[in-house]
Amino acid sequence: MAEIELHYAGEKISEQNGMAANDVADSIEGFADFLYSITRAAYGAEVEVKLIVRTAKPGSFDIQFLYEVGAVAYTIVSAIGADSIADLIRQSFDLLKHLKGEPPKSVKTADRGSVFVENNAGQIIVVNQPVIHAVVDGRAGNGAEKFARRPLQHEAEELDVLVDGKVAAKADRRSANFLVPISKGDTLNEFVSDQFLTIRTVVLEGDGQWRFSDGKNSFRAVIDDRGFLQRVKEGKERFGRGDILRVRLRSKQEKVRGQLRTTHMIEEVLSHEP
Repeated sequence: MAEIELHYAGEKISEQNGMAANDVADSIEGFADFLYSITRAAYGAEVEVKLIVRTAKPGSFDIQFLYEVGAVAYTIVSAIGADSIADLIRQSFDLLKHLKGEPPKSVKTADRGSVFVENNAGQIIVVNQPVIHAVVDGRAGNGAEKFARRPLQHEAEELDVLVDGKVAAKADRRSANFLVPISKGDTLNEFVSDQFLTIRTVVLEGDGQWRFSDGKNSFRAVIDDRGFLQRVKEGKERFGRGDILRVRLRSKQEKVRGQLRTTHMIEEVLSHEP
């Protein structure tokens, strides 16, 4: 049995000493879906999962769960050497942030039941096989969208997932955009163009998406130019209001669950015009 806690923090939550009821309902339902998905991917579809919601605390907003896996599962766990629930939660968050809502570019077998997962930016992480199944084929992403992304878009600013009092995973408003279901959509159009873009928002940490304007529309894009990002990190690239980047921009339009979605990635920054 494990005690799991969702800890939401933010100025608005502190001011009103609580969180909106619809966000709380989404969080409970979404976290249950998330836990069921990663547990059954790790221990088998027949496993019995018991999840009890305990009372929430005032101040910041905490939702507490008692998590228990049926006795049959422990035999399976010892046989396949699956990670603890804390590791499953951590790896699932890491993989969702790594993939950013897109299917993996490649998945290759590693040692001891692990896999190398390459994202569309060419970056690779190692996770256990059950995690890739829960995130890509299961409902872990759907659950994460409900209990992490939505509250962080509304009243919460930070989220900690604690297992027996220890932090297993963290998210904030910047990383929340990646805690979404993996796209199962159809690519309708994909093209690369040479464009001039005005910088709206610069992201100096993590894998966040910068915000740009093309003079008509505002949109977010991941920068995949490692040389440019290194110059930014070293302070060799400095930015002011209205700076323009000339870039090679890859745009992809998909149909996802009946709706159109367009994503952008900057493959190379060709010039920076103050």
